[in-house]
Amino acid sequence: MTTDLVGTNGSRHNSSLNFSGTGNVDGSGIRANLTSSSGSGTATGSFYGSNAEELGATFGIDGSSGAHVGSFGASR
Repeated sequence: MTTDLVGTNGSRHNSSLNFSGTGNVDGSGIRANLTSSSGSGTATGSFYGSNAEELGATFGIDGSSGAHVGSFGASR
């Protein structure tokens, strides 16, 4: 679940922030096409660390409710 942190009680569910997509791994990088109920865009990132155990990426979606941009990271 994703949240819109502008909500009056701290946060509220915002379904336009639920993204889905498919992509490819190419060497140490990733690229994915994303869609949501508000538009479409891409996510790009790279694997880092020993044995590619960490990931850092950015995303952007443009559509009817404006632009959503951000970043994320993950590790094993």
